[in-house]
Amino acid sequence: MQEDINQKVIAVSCKTAKLTGGTLKKLLSALLKLMSNRHRKKAAAKQNDVKHGKQKLKTLQEQNRELTNIEITDDNIKSFEKYAKKYNIDFSLMADKTQNPPRWYVFFKAQDTSLMKAAFKEYTNDKLVKKKPSVRRKLSIFRTKARTPKPHQRTRQKSKSRGGMTL
Repeated sequence: MQEDINQKVIAVSCKTAKLTGGTLKKLLSALLKLMSNRHRKKAAAKQNDVKHGKQKLKTLQEQNRELTNIEITDDNIKSFEKYAKKYNIDFSLMADKTQNPPRWYVFFKAQDTSLMKAAFKEYTNDKLVKKKPSVRRKLSIFRTKARTPKPHQRTRQKSKSRGGMTL
């Protein structure tokens, strides 16, 4: 009796081992297939994914577009980036350090020339029109106005009155 039970347990464990091996094989093949599909999708998405905005000159050249450049002054670099982002221009900044002070060049795609002109036009308009005083300057003006007394102000006099008599 004990021997029959032992043989049945061994038979069941062998069938389970075979089933698990086959199932594991199917599971691994399905997993490999899924991973390869994801890898292909990521590779395709990476090829279609183009960086926008400020980038390295090398990545700009890798996009297989003709590049043009313009020279800008050193103090205009940060303010230029704001307008380039607004117009979605792909650009790269490069300094020519052989000259003192260094000259800065903006490289951009030749197809973006009209966008670049519009961005620079808006930039120059904002810089020329924007002559507003700073907040600190306004505060100092208001402080001086508040400190100087106005000549037509009345002074208050305290008076107590009781029943028609003023003290």
